Amino acid sequence: MVEVESGSEQSGFVSGSNLAHVKGTAEPALEDITISSFLARTVSRHGNRDACIFSEFGERWTWDQLAQKVDQLSAGLLALGIYKGDRVGIWAPNRPEWVLTQFATARIGAILVNINPAYRRTELEYALAKSGAKALITAETFKTSNYLEMLQDLAPELTSCRPGQLAAARLPSLKSVIHMGNDEVDGMFRFKDIVMQDNAGQRARLDAIGRMLSAVDAINLQFTSGTTGSPKAATLTHRNVVNNARFVANSMRLNHKDRLCIPVPLYHCFGMVLGNLTCVSTGSTMVFPGEVWRMLKAQQSPPWKTSRSQVSLPGPCPGMATGMPVSFLNLASAGPGISSRRRSISFQQDFLLWVSTKVIGSVYGHPTGQNGCLLNLPQRVSAPYW
Repeated sequence: MVEVESGSEQSGFVSGSNLAHVKGTAEPALEDITISSFLARTVSRHGNRDACIFSEFGERWTWDQLAQKVDQLSAGLLALGIYKGDRVGIWAPNRPEWVLTQFATARIGAILVNINPAYRRTELEYALAKSGAKALITAETFKTSNYLEMLQDLAPELTSCRPGQLAAARLPSLKSVIHMGNDEVDGMFRFKDIVMQDNAGQRARLDAIGRMLSAVDAINLQFTSGTTGSPKAATLTHRNVVNNARFVANSMRLNHKDRLCIPVPLYHCFGMVLGNLTCVSTGSTMVFPGEVWRMLKAQQSPPWKTSRSQVSLPGPCPGMATGMPVSFLNLASAGPGISSRRRSISFQQDFLLWVSTKVIGSVYGHPTGQNGCLLNLPQRVSAPYW
């Protein structure tokens, strides 16, 4: 429902009007809840239903299994000395470990630092130093990037230190590096070793820690693109991302019978919030086609079945149909009739023709805007830059 300031014809967005101000409904109200409580509520309702499907890795978890794995990793991080407010970097494409790390850090109040998988040495150093990350969870490689080599260049002290006792001149805050591979690497933990550090004593602390967390605590740092200067670390809270996910799920009319394909990168809010947490909101199943988006392969042999389809396209920002002036890459392969033009308006016209969409948006939730865009003026739910 959209409330218009004065009389005018209304269809989706306000049409036939020169009004600049449209006010959306205030219901449902914002909810003050932490991510761990948000997840626990869904687990209690849909425990034996599918929560995650990782097609490329051949893994499928129910909500009960996801909660158990999250608690194992949470306890392992506590054993490593990661506590509330500590920053934990995640540098990897879409993998099962990414999802577990997202929920495990929230479980203990640590702040997850999203690091773009495309970052090189200089960008990685900046992100780790800016956030003051105490630990980094990393893939071994991605495409042409060798993550472990880049880390060893930035912190040569890794080759001579014990895991968890790093003292790097260029990264003084970083103490632990955790890699997702199977081989032993000097100065680093393996991800599976951290999970195996789970013990009854650490597990028993989790619920008590959860009761000490607040919905307004910082829980996630996401770096801007740095177009007009050095990247800034946007600080997100439990309240911020949980309510964003709730409103998106409501607008998409998702329910626990739906399965949502999440091909977009998890390091971006599109993946970890509008994908993962939106599914948590309703008990929908998260479906990850692979580490990266391979649209043709996913179309030819979809690993999921659903009665309703959700359309996702590759790109750095989820504003494709909201009028936000962003540039999208690789549009030529996105679908029939879509050219490789970079102007967002031309792209939207092609996109809407392709999917036969008549209504492109509604007033909801808490998005931001720029000149020429729909700009919502919501209650304040975000925190200052880190």
